[in-house]
Amino acid sequence: MNRQLQHAAMIALALCVLATSTRAEVVESLDEVSYTAYPQRGQSLRQALNAATPIREDGEVFHGHTKWNIRWSFKWWREADGSCRITSNETRLDLVITMPELEGGSRAMQQRFADFHEALYDHELGHADLAREAAQAVDDAILDLPEMDDCPTLEATANRRAHAIVNASKRRQKQYDRDTEHGRRDGASVD
Repeated sequence: MNRQLQHAAMIALALCVLATSTRAEVVESLDEVSYTAYPQRGQSLRQALNAATPIREDGEVFHGHTKWNIRWSFKWWREADGSCRITSNETRLDLVITMPELEGGSRAMQQRFADFHEALYDHELGHADLAREAAQAVDDAILDLPEMDDCPTLEATANRRAHAIVNASKRRQKQYDRDTEHGRRDGASVD
């Protein structure tokens, strides 16, 4: 093969690698933390959990919670004509699920707690799944951006799209809680 053909083949291979390397998995971290409820004599399971939970939001007490944060970092390439395109992106999803533990209580309370805990954990995993969908949507939205006339426009568009997805996911998270009554409809109730 002559030098020109070799050079053209190398450029074509590099472009193929570049085109396929822009797709990446979302990088996720998941931490699970707990707090412990110690029921006192005469105290219901709800009272014990309400006394122990650190989760309070807008004046309400909750027994489980999923905190999530999506971050993104992209790189771009500026062409000689000033146009700009995304070359890579890293989207990170940080999840922290807080759940109760129970020390003590009657055998009946322990069983009620076990059933409640399982349903509550499933509910919190639903929140995590919604966050995962949003993180993937952010990653896809950034990587799918077309080449633009300049890099500031590209950056602003990428960030605007990502923030819009995160804000939409916040609304979906709230709707999920309304639809499930914070998991109560799916068995996450101590009553």
